[in-house]
Amino acid sequence: MAAATLNLRELNFLVADASKNFQTLVSRILLNFGAGKVMDAYTGPKALDLVKGKKVDVLFCDVNLPELDGFDLTKTIRADATLKNRAIPIFVLTSHTQANNVHRARDSGANLVVAKPVSPNILFDRLLWVAKSPRPFVETEGYFGPDRRFKIEGFPDGVGRREEDSASEVSGEDGPAMSQDEIDNMFT
Repeated sequence: MAAATLNLRELNFLVADASKNFQTLVSRILLNFGAGKVMDAYTGPKALDLVKGKKVDVLFCDVNLPELDGFDLTKTIRADATLKNRAIPIFVLTSHTQANNVHRARDSGANLVVAKPVSPNILFDRLLWVAKSPRPFVETEGYFGPDRRFKIEGFPDGVGRREEDSASEVSGEDGPAMSQDEIDNMFT
């Protein structure tokens, strides 16, 4: 099987991270992938200025950017209907991948969360994923960004969780399956 490829020559990347070392690492990885141009920003406002003023095709931003964190930067970009590149792929980078951070990134409008430290394989895999399997964008009163559902396959046999779906019958309680004495004997 042939290896997957991406042509990144015509793309402009922005790496927003307060750490010069991390910026350099990601920039070099992207340039080695063949990226046309990689810009950097050390603060959230600087990243926002670049997104507003330059052609940015893909944004990698750290959660802990000074002055405007990665979540708020993503929300600000997605909320500004005047931005031409409002729908660019945004990858939120963090070393804290607890569920609440992943949910915040998702709800801010990020395409994906990438755990730090990163490797070339992971970055390429995530870029390929977004390029080859783009999710449609959704706009509601409080959200603009990629559809937050990764799989849109529906529920089996047309039964789902909508109000109009018929309720499933669950059998009633017949009493305990084991007596308390039987349960206590299991632990002795």
